[in-house]
Amino acid sequence: MIVYPNNNTFNNVSGSYHRMTLQADKVNNVRFVNLTIQNSTPHFGSQAEALILNGTTTAQAIVSNVNLLSYQDTLQINGQVYVTRFAPLG
Repeated sequence: MIVYPNNNTFNNVSGSYHRMTLQADKVNNVRFVNLTIQNSTPHFGSQAEALILNGTTTAQAIVSNVNLLSYQDTLQINGQVYVTRFAPLG
């Protein structure tokens, strides 16, 4: 389990993604399996994803049996991702 209260107010840096608990940026063949990721920013807090996957046009990712918890956008995917047994809980 990965838990962190990162959000746009806490980590306000322009020009890049900065408000998530975990990010995979321009990686290929990354796998997230049997994992819980929680952005613990409180309800009605600022922008705060649990997981951001920033791939390229050819990058691939696998998300399997992953629980995501966040009161804001929770998950953002840019690129190709295969998702199975996914449980968005936020």
